[in-house]
Amino acid sequence: MGLSTEYLAQGQDAHAAEFMCAICCNLVDAPLLTQCQHVFCTSCLQDWFDRISKCPTCSTPLDPRHGAGELKLASPFAWRVLGRLQMKCPLLGPHGAPCGWRGEYSELTSHMTSSDSHQAPAPAAANGDVPMPDSQQTKDSALAQAEALKQAGNGKFEQRIYADAIALYTKAIGLAPDVATYYLNRAAAHLQNGAHADCVADCQASLARDGTNPKAHKRLAKALIEQGEFDKAVNTLRSASGAAPAAAGALKADLDAAVELQQWMREGQVVMPLPPSLPSLPSLPSLPPFSPLPPSLLSLLGAYSAPCAHAPASARAACRPPSRRATAGWRAPSLATRCRRPTRPRRGCGSCAPSWGSGCATARSARRAR
Repeated sequence: MGLSTEYLAQGQDAHAAEFMCAICCNLVDAPLLTQCQHVFCTSCLQDWFDRISKCPTCSTPLDPRHGAGELKLASPFAWRVLGRLQMKCPLLGPHGAPCGWRGEYSELTSHMTSSDSHQAPAPAAANGDVPMPDSQQTKDSALAQAEALKQAGNGKFEQRIYADAIALYTKAIGLAPDVATYYLNRAAAHLQNGAHADCVADCQASLARDGTNPKAHKRLAKALIEQGEFDKAVNTLRSASGAAPAAAGALKADLDAAVELQQWMREGQVVMPLPPSLPSLPSLPSLPPFSPLPPSLLSLLGAYSAPCAHAPASARAACRPPSRRATAGWRAPSLATRCRRPTRPRRGCGSCAPSWGSGCATARSARRAR
């Protein structure tokens, strides 16, 4: 469900005609662009694809997975044109009057979710003075504004824009913290967003204000099951059914499903028990500080030991392995006798400077000797 056309500023109808969703007949919200270049709301098109895989406007066959993409990415120019639409805020101001904000389409969501106060002026008296509202009027106006925020959050929830819905519900709770419905709606958004711990907290807050609502018990049990706490979910539904006999019928199906999941979990634990926790490893004793080997020991090791930086030069020389040229039958490698890349300098015999071509004189002599 998109944005109502009543929130369009005056003179924007012709501009908005190109961005009307053919499914809900409203201005698109979270728009998607199909391969046949038609624009729809995200939730409207997803619900449409559940029934038929064709474009609602031209009946072109579309793949539900790849047949449409975000308008912002698929056509940046069309997204900028849509963002220039002049809109009015659909929320109420702090005095119960419509908000006086006017701005572009691209700024509307940011205004609704992050604006601390709206721009509705206070009603003026006949003599021009602004009367001071009493506590009851302030409470009523705050409740009316919170209800408008809840309705806007419901619209975002239907569009599956859960982050914006959570922000709007949070603002409604800030204005009317005693209303249990706002916590329950935010719990539903948290559950769809995968924040199960936040959903549990909001359900408990809603039950603290209204403990007879079966939706709160159902949502709490579902969040507990998602966390793997099947026993808590079953106990929650059983206690709710015993405390409110009128809600026992509404909770029976959920209780039976939770009990079945609990039994499956217990059977699985019997067949595949969880491994016991590994014992903690004992702490290793601290090693003594490193001390270099004496030169006499290094000399005994000979060629089997590596040179030590702490040993004298004579000991390091004794530790050095014999050179390849000192061994019997040594012959120069092929790379020393022939340069494979004439354009780059190579060493001939390994003892002279880099040479070009076929190598140095020593390397050529070695080649002739072979």
